[in-house]
Amino acid sequence: MPKSPGMAPPSTLTTISTSISVPTFGAADPELWFAGPDLFFAQQNISDEATKLQLAFTGMSDNVLASFRDFIFNAKGEVKLFTAFKQLYLKRLADNKERRIHKALHSEQLGDRKPSEFLRHLHQLLDIPSSDPILRELFLSRLPAPVLSALLDMALSSGRNKQTGPAAGSRSRVSEADSDG
Repeated sequence: MPKSPGMAPPSTLTTISTSISVPTFGAADPELWFAGPDLFFAQQNISDEATKLQLAFTGMSDNVLASFRDFIFNAKGEVKLFTAFKQLYLKRLADNKERRIHKALHSEQLGDRKPSEFLRHLHQLLDIPSSDPILRELFLSRLPAPVLSALLDMALSSGRNKQTGPAAGSRSRVSEADSDG
């Protein structure tokens, strides 16, 4: 078989395409995870829905697959298997916006996270612009007084905020919290 310039032998192409795998499933952010296989399928020119579904399953744990047992055994009539699975997954397991907002407002705490990690987590839960004052207020209200005080001192000393700005109200709340405790 004559070699074409720029073309690898078929065995090399097979090896390349089979050596790339679908990312391991991440239940924390299913929309982000599904974006990974979608990019993978586009890059590999995979358009067959059944093949997409089989490859997606390789990145999922047995526990995740078990929760979709009904779909797996009854989806034979579906024309777009992967698309139907993706939609069902997002419908069933992805937290809806209302539940995420409730979680952010009522149960999220800094815990062992760095403040920047916690802020990113709140931003992801609320799905609002990072400049939104609600995100800032919620973030600041969940920080322990010593952490909040240190952050505000750094912001004030760097000249980003003035004592008359939004941080002033937070600063006075920290002072009140320190004097109460």
